[in-house]
Amino acid sequence: MLVDYTISYLNGTLSGYTGDSLAKQLGEYTYSGYYDPQIWDLNNSTSGIIEIMTGMKEGGYTKAIIPAVLLDTESGMEISQGAGSSLIYEIHLHKVIDNIDQYQIDQIESYLAENLPSISDSTAYGFYYRKTRSNLQDTLDSGDYIQVRYIGRFLNGTVFDTNIEDSAKRYRIYSSGTTYSATSYQYLSDSTEAMDENSFVAGFNKALYGMKPGEEAVTVFYSNLGYGTTGSGSIPGYVPLRFDVWIEDEDNE
Repeated sequence: MLVDYTISYLNGTLSGYTGDSLAKQLGEYTYSGYYDPQIWDLNNSTSGIIEIMTGMKEGGYTKAIIPAVLLDTESGMEISQGAGSSLIYEIHLHKVIDNIDQYQIDQIESYLAENLPSISDSTAYGFYYRKTRSNLQDTLDSGDYIQVRYIGRFLNGTVFDTNIEDSAKRYRIYSSGTTYSATSYQYLSDSTEAMDENSFVAGFNKALYGMKPGEEAVTVFYSNLGYGTTGSGSIPGYVPLRFDVWIEDEDNE
């Protein structure tokens, strides 16, 4: 289900919502936030959510109080301050999604056709990648480190993270408390071992594997290779991501 929603406590305090206009009204808007409609998976939900959404049609709206006893499963879709919180849900249903993975693939391929037409095929299911600058001279030995600069975006264009200070300022997500330094990635000849040793999401790991100093690339991947069904921080579940990556030249490390 693709939905817009607001969730509030019985005293009127908001607990969660979509939509940037509400975030701006509340003074909570951030330039790195995700405010588009979100995907809810009824197969991984609470009985209360299932009950109020069963039978809803695309374009429909519902408002209901869900007792705490029906919000007792941690699916990532219910938001509460703790056990015993009944919540008021207001939900606008935009689209019924039969296959969430395929829906994301369609999103990605539509995005690529409009924004990155040079990337037409996936190298693995849900993973799209193109090296935009190559280094044909150097080689990597197992155990070598490369220094990575990156910009992470949602497909709506919002930049949610970067380790490049000028880019953080440009996209208005700069924080004076953040150190904007290159991220280290260790190349290992065994790709599975490299995935285990480097603590990045799988799609980012796949993009970096084998990249050499001076190279650049862009990758887009679905949430199974990103932050999965529950998301992380400002990144919701079921959201495809784009990363532009640059490997620093050895002379600049």
